[in-house]
Amino acid sequence: MDQTKSFSCKICHEQKAVYTCPKCQIPYCSVKCYQHNSHEKCSEKFYEDNVVEDLQQMKASDEEKKVIMQLLKNFEQECADDEEAMLHNEKIADLASRLAGVDLDGDSQEIWMQLSEKERKEFKKIVQEQNFSNLIPEWLPWWTYKKAKKPLVVEVDAEEVEEQDDPSDFKFPKISTKIQPFSHFTKSDPPPCLKYNTLNILLAYTFVTMRYNGEHQDKELCVQCAEDFVSLSDVILHATNMHSAGEAFRQMYASLKKIDDLFISLDHLLQVVDNVVLILQGPEENFCNDFLLMAFSDMLKLISNSRNELKSDIEAAESRKQLLLVKRKLDFYSGWILSYAESSIPQVVPELLIEKGCSIMFICVLYCDWKHHSTGRENAQKNCNN
Repeated sequence: MDQTKSFSCKICHEQKAVYTCPKCQIPYCSVKCYQHNSHEKCSEKFYEDNVVEDLQQMKASDEEKKVIMQLLKNFEQECADDEEAMLHNEKIADLASRLAGVDLDGDSQEIWMQLSEKERKEFKKIVQEQNFSNLIPEWLPWWTYKKAKKPLVVEVDAEEVEEQDDPSDFKFPKISTKIQPFSHFTKSDPPPCLKYNTLNILLAYTFVTMRYNGEHQDKELCVQCAEDFVSLSDVILHATNMHSAGEAFRQMYASLKKIDDLFISLDHLLQVVDNVVLILQGPEENFCNDFLLMAFSDMLKLISNSRNELKSDIEAAESRKQLLLVKRKLDFYSGWILSYAESSIPQVVPELLIEKGCSIMFICVLYCDWKHHSTGRENAQKNCNN
């Protein structure tokens, strides 16, 4: 028998065997052969035993134990999130397959028949509780974005970093490049009322934008949104001048009494004021007109989109003409913002906040009056029917 052959590697059968596997006693020549697929059972077991032995001998500090526990918790949470997302996607795919070929715009009975018993119960519960907000995607108003403050002094070893807003999370309106300075419209100095007129217009815009959950530029909604916007601002609708933040504030809310389906709640009305303040202040720590210019550019886009939608409607010629006048007014106020807002708007914000506090009672009275008006009209309708 050839002695060299008897001591050759039993895995590759080419090189001279140098080692012997402690588990199966097979001779082998290198680590590569030891880890070969044909020897996998022994090699995997060897590494597993070594890892377990090392772990048993390790003495982790309390801090290391905390880190390990946190990593395990994070891993478990990721697994749970992945499983939940997978189940959600499966439900969506299942519902989509059931509704395939169904006319979603017209055949409500067929849609209802395709829902499971659980889905029908959930839908009935939502209707009974009127809890439709969970069905609407959450909208992040672009004016809530704030640039991070730059500290005057930064510690060298400072670990805590202030959480910053990510601009990519916000859909900012583009500032129109066609905005002309105020001197383009008149050589006279602007009257003081223009800052309050601007506030009145902005209140109407913010209300409508929030009312339609940021979908005001949608092709199917823009005409109605433009109509609501114009009807809420006397500055736009009747060229009325405002002489205080309070007057600008109360006029817009008084207009809501005339449009029943626009009034939502007291909380919503007060939130509008808070959001208007954010637009007036802008994204910087100090006042700047960036957000105001974005807002008025967005208004101009809304009016333009509405006019385009009405272009094919012969009976809407008068509405298109009115919207053209609205555009010219917005051009004028955009010019004032470009030239004078940064020096004038800081005076408006504290006035508006004071008016908000003083007007809570006014809004309560307005709300009660509105409810009484609606109830009286319903009762009158019932009496007529009887």
